[in-house]
Amino acid sequence: EEPPNLDPPKGVETLGALPAVRRMLLTMQVRWTRGLEMEASFWRGKLSLDPEENVSLERLKQWLATGAVPWTLPGDDLCGYVADARKTRGKSYTGGKIPRVLNAGSGPLAPKPLDCQLDGRPSAVKVVAADGLARFYNRVLDERELKPPYLPLQCPVEELHECFPSPHFDAVHIRNALDHSFDPVLGIQRMLQVTRPRGWVLLRHARNEGVPGQFRNGQGKLRHQFFQPFPFCRVGVAQQKMAVAAAQPPQVASAASIAVPKKKAHWAVSFLAGFCSGATEVSVTMPLDTVKTYCQVNRTGLGPVAGAQQIYQLKGIHGFYFGLPAVLVQVAGKGAIRFTAFEQFKFLLQYCVPKPSVDFLAGIGAGFAEAFLWTTPTERLKVLRQNDIKSGLNRYSSLVGSIRTVATDHGIRGLYAGIGATGIRQASGVGVRFALYGHVKSALTTDPPQMWQSAVAGGITGCCSTLLNNPIDVIKSRIEAQDGNTKEYTSTLQAFRKIWQQEGALAFYKGVAPRLMKISIGQAITFSAYEAYSSAFSSLTGL
Repeated sequence: EEPPNLDPPKGVETLGALPAVRRMLLTMQVRWTRGLEMEASFWRGKLSLDPEENVSLERLKQWLATGAVPWTLPGDDLCGYVADARKTRGKSYTGGKIPRVLNAGSGPLAPKPLDCQLDGRPSAVKVVAADGLARFYNRVLDERELKPPYLPLQCPVEELHECFPSPHFDAVHIRNALDHSFDPVLGIQRMLQVTRPRGWVLLRHARNEGVPGQFRNGQGKLRHQFFQPFPFCRVGVAQQKMAVAAAQPPQVASAASIAVPKKKAHWAVSFLAGFCSGATEVSVTMPLDTVKTYCQVNRTGLGPVAGAQQIYQLKGIHGFYFGLPAVLVQVAGKGAIRFTAFEQFKFLLQYCVPKPSVDFLAGIGAGFAEAFLWTTPTERLKVLRQNDIKSGLNRYSSLVGSIRTVATDHGIRGLYAGIGATGIRQASGVGVRFALYGHVKSALTTDPPQMWQSAVAGGITGCCSTLLNNPIDVIKSRIEAQDGNTKEYTSTLQAFRKIWQQEGALAFYKGVAPRLMKISIGQAITFSAYEAYSSAFSSLTGL
């Protein structure tokens, strides 16, 4: 039957009374169904014997006479893919010996079998054609009294697992059809599900044909919006299994017209990858952090070069690594908490806030979480240790000793000095970094992605966040560097006013040069290392 013409519920009150998520889904369904009408009209013309209505009439006549129809891109050797899949699996495979190919989203012109050379002899490989509008195509063929040599099966790409056994095909091919489906990502998962282990899924479509959010192109035909063309991908054993619905197929681009929730990263993978990436970062950037803090707590307008010279004169090379145990524990733990919290916040927020805001808000949440749980006490110990360089004392010579001294002099609350400034700094910095990182990386990414692109994107986002929140970092360092019963700075706001009145606006950018170097390099290392560690841990653990 022809697709129905669905209209949205009449009356603003009725539609507005629906919950936001249901209203969004209903709107998407209506737009997609309206697109089906244009699709049906298009194929009515393609199945016409009137040369004025059908510009592809010769193609239709050739198919009716011989069953031959061009349905693959030039250079796509389906026989080669089938032969490779069978060879890679080996003769011991017992999941089906008969070679099969699926042409998903075939349209009405179902192709004839392939003439292949398999195992050294000629072989006719059956091509099964399937399409979600097959019943409509067959009805039009009947109306026009056309006798098709082959017929497509009625089966949308999202329901392939219900139409065919799992696994069943050596190669699955879809051309210029995935962007017509209601749920492209689910369609890919179903194609993987019906493909035999070591088989192939070939995804072919044009770039940027759709109007985002409208399920159509400029001419009104049904289209999703894909940012990049899909390549082919080999189906691994784990992808083929029935649990494939949770698998993430390689090289999957996002469809801008439908918000598909991202699979939540396992917290253990995020935690381990964040911890290791933080440790990797601090092993490189510690000297820059020491110079930054030394300049910020110095009231004489000391520059980074002069600050580095003084540290070397007072403590030697060792001075640049004052507070390393605290920093190593701090940054590694901070990375673990940051990425774990970010992934959890992002998974929750993607359902209830606009998509462009998800990364920023999840980053703010992760920044506040790490500030309260970890960063404030460890930053306090680090700053006190680095301040020993200037004072000449060794009151905070070890991590355990530093904790004992602070607890004795100030109580446990002493570890949380500057929590307000630290929370603001972490939330603003982390929010900006995560918000910008995806945009910068997508602008740099090639196919396949390279690690240097993650590093460059991380470095750029680190620079931006540093310039934004350096004033609050100066305030934080001043508050945390106080050691004694008399406190010059009693709160974040009071510290801001006092520094502004006594030292001027430029004081808020003390230490910005080494901090800019430290954070840009650090974020370049952190983001690229996190992605590498996350991929490795996921592969090792299967999480």
